[in-house]
This record gives sequence, C-alpha cells and structure tokens, in this order.
Amino acid sequence: AAMVSGAVSMGLGEYISSKSEYNYVKNEIRKEKAEILLFPEEEKEEVRDIFKKMGIKEEILNPCVESITANEDKWLEFLIKNELGLEEPENPIIGALLTFFSFIVGALIPQLPYFLNLGVISLLFSSILSLSSLFIVGGLKTKITGESALKGGLEMVVIGVVAFTASLVIGLWLEQLIPL
Repeated sequence: AAMVSGAVSMGLGEYISSKSEYNYVKNEIRKEKAEILLFPEEEKEEVRDIFKKMGIKEEILNPCVESITANEDKWLEFLIKNELGLEEPENPIIGALLTFFSFIVGALIPQLPYFLNLGVISLLFSSILSLSSLFIVGGLKTKITGESALKGGLEMVVIGVVAFTASLVIGLWLEQLIPL
C-alpha cells in the first residue's frame, strides 16, 4: 500500500509540475504566434537581431531572415527556441506515468528477495540488489550527462546509502519518541 500511495503521490506531483510548465510554454507559443501575425516586421527584426548575435555576416543576413520568415511554422519555431529559449513541451501525462512506474519498479527491487522467504539472507540479497541497482542507474545517467560511468554509479550509491541511513535514523528516533 505504501508503495502504491508513494507512486501515486510522485506521479501526481510530476503531473502538476509538468502541467504547469506545459501550460506556461503553450501560452508563450500562443503569444509569439500572435506577435508574428500582428507585428510581422518587428518579429522579422528580432530574427535579424538573433542572427547578428550568432555572428551571421551582413551579406547573407537578409537571405537567412527571408528563408526563416517565409514559413510561419519555422519562423515560430525559430523564435521560440532562439528568442524565448523554450522547447515544445511533452505531454504531462507521459511524465506522470513514467514517474509512477519508475517509483513502483524502484520500490519493488529491494523487496524481491523477501518473496523467496530466505530469512536473514533476504536482507543481504536485498542490500546487494539495491546497491547494484543504484550503481546501474547512476551509471546509465552518465549517458545523458557525459560524466564517467564509475563516478555516476558511485555517486548514486552514496546518495542511496545516505537516504537509507537518514530514514533509518529518523525511524529509530521516532520509535523512541512514540513507543508503539
């Protein structure tokens, strides 16, 4: 029950956060599209200024501006990325579902050895499985960040051990405060 409620909580939190960002970006896109329709010359000038800041030479500046502004969709996409620094947002439901299922998988991994009912050995297997999983996830994270896989894996293990230790200490402390 705690696993499912935690997954629901995390999924809903991700949904709310992503939906707010999604709505913000969509609103900015609507405003930029309206500006292109209402003030095309000013928006062309913004494209020109962006190209100048990129170092585009004066002799090819006009063809570049005309090329971008000839297609309204490309024009809008160019301004969204280069003026506003935004990307088209992903559907918030996808992020929420990914978070939900990631939480479920992450919570199940340490529990798997206990399904075998091996007593104290289950704790050992659970610890090994948890630390290995943390190391693998930390190593995989480096595919995105470009860091060393060893560093990423060890960092994730340390964070997991700190989180576990904090949870254990707080649990023991609360047990002393509130005897059951």
